[in-house]
Amino acid sequence: MTNFNRLITILEKNNWWLSIFFAIPLAVAANLITPKVQSFFETRSKEAALEQLELLSEQLTRTEFFANSPQEFNQYLLAQLITIALLGAILQISSVLLPAAFPIIKNKYARISLLVISQSIIVIISLIIIFITRDALSDYYRVANFDEYKESLQERVDSIKGDSELTPEVSD
Repeated sequence: MTNFNRLITILEKNNWWLSIFFAIPLAVAANLITPKVQSFFETRSKEAALEQLELLSEQLTRTEFFANSPQEFNQYLLAQLITIALLGAILQISSVLLPAAFPIIKNKYARISLLVISQSIIVIISLIIIFITRDALSDYYRVANFDEYKESLQERVDSIKGDSELTPEVSD
């Protein structure tokens, strides 16, 4: 049997005319829906760009405040340092005290649960410390190099605005 004959047999068995019957309405529906879907994605893109511009503007305002108020910035960094020290102390306590309870607990499943809880606390607090430190260091480098930061921020704002008609600007 040739390939052509096989194709004809398959089409006859599968009622290919039903496929054609449904293909036309589906094509029409797709053509009607496409502009609405495209409009939806364009709107979402503009909304995301506006949100990013707003975040960048807030970041600039905060950095400018710290750059103009060194004493406030030092207090902010000190508060971050104290927070990190406190979280570090909690981390140390939880990593020592919870496993110390293992000999007291006789139930195997309770021991495993305590171990999981202890390890989870350690991971969560460590991540919080990392995020606080990262944010404080980012603020420090932005304030220390404020003029360069402001220029690069303006370039980012210009690139975000690029093809769209977004209006918010970073003030000088």
